Order: sequence, then structure tokens, then C-alpha cells
Amino acid sequence: MKIHRLCQPVVCVALIAGLFQIPVGLADESEKSASAESGTVQRVLRLPASENNPRNSEGDFITLKDGRILFVYTHFTEGAADHSSAYLAGRYSSDGGKTWTQEDETIIENDGKQNIMSVSLLRLQDGRIALFYARKNSLHDLLPVMRISADEGASWSEPVEIIPQNEVGYYVLNNDRVVQLKNGRIVVPLALHQNLPGSDRFNPNAKFLCYYS
Repeated sequence: MKIHRLCQPVVCVALIAGLFQIPVGLADESEKSASAESGTVQRVLRLPASENNPRNSEGDFITLKDGRILFVYTHFTEGAADHSSAYLAGRYSSDGGKTWTQEDETIIENDGKQNIMSVSLLRLQDGRIALFYARKNSLHDLLPVMRISADEGASWSEPVEIIPQNEVGYYVLNNDRVVQLKNGRIVVPLALHQNLPGSDRFNPNAKFLCYYS
């Protein structure tokens, strides 16, 4: 897959994503608003932290061809910080999200020096599933990669690096962001944080850019 950098200016809207909270069933907006205000909205997929799993964070959903919903998210194992070790875990629902499997399934083992996180799942026009995530090696090496599944998530291809090695940097790919346009082009929106060489401090300022295939 050949990846290109966008040369034209791009107008975008930035979104800040929180933890996933899934209400039981469907309700109209007034019911959901009233329930949220009273604190009575039921959550059916809970992923509580534990001693060996101190944090669970951002992920994405996709509906499989057999009707099940797959949720893939970041499962931390050795700390709760953004640089702590983590892999991609999955849960399944066979009833439209009302109930979920209780045990994590490893989707992708940690193939970064620190962690992998921030999942985007995308049903491609050819029917395959694309899985995008950020692979973190250091404060100066965070790169998005893509894997493909031709068997509904039962197995995944080797990772394809989206950023050329001569452009290594700290590229943040937030979860649920990658899209495929009608013409088949895949667009990956990124925020490039230019952290100072030799520094252990994160630079919150970023440059927005997109890579496309």
C-alpha cells in the first residue's frame, strides 16, 4: 500500500473522546437526557481496572458479517500512564450490544517498545476489515500502523507502516478516526507533536496532517 502525504490544506474538527459508555437498548433523546441527569443510565459493558490491568482506554466497534459486534480497546498491564505497556483486547456481543463476553480476547499483542493503543476499525469497500492503531516506542517515535483481516478478525496481516521511516516522529492517531472515501481512498488524520530531542516532556502543541492511500 502506497501512502501519500496530503499537500492541500485540510479543514478539520477536533474531537476529544472519553471512555465508552453504552446504554441498554434504544431510547429517545428526552429519555436519555433525563436518565443521564439522574445518573440512572445503565451501562452493559464495564471494564474495571485491576491490579494487573490498571487502565482500559480508547477503542472502536465494528459489526461482523455474522451479526456480532466486536469492540477492540487498549488493555494496559504495567501502569496507567500513556507510555505504560498495553496490548489490544477484544470483547464480543451477539445481541446488539445488550450483553458482552466476560473475558478479554487478545486481538494484537504489544509490538511496540512501550505500547500499542488508539484503535480504529474500518470495513473496507472490498469487505475486509482494516485495523489501525498507534505503535509507541518512545516520546519521539509514535507511528500509526494498519493490519488487514480477511476472515472477520480471526487473524490479522503483518502491520503496514503508514509513516515513512525518514519521517519518524510522535504522530497521534486518536481512536475511531480513519475513514474510506467513496473513491476508495483511505484517509488517516494525525496530530504531529514535535517533542524536543533529548527531552522527556511531552509537547502539547501539534500540527494537523493527513496521510492517505
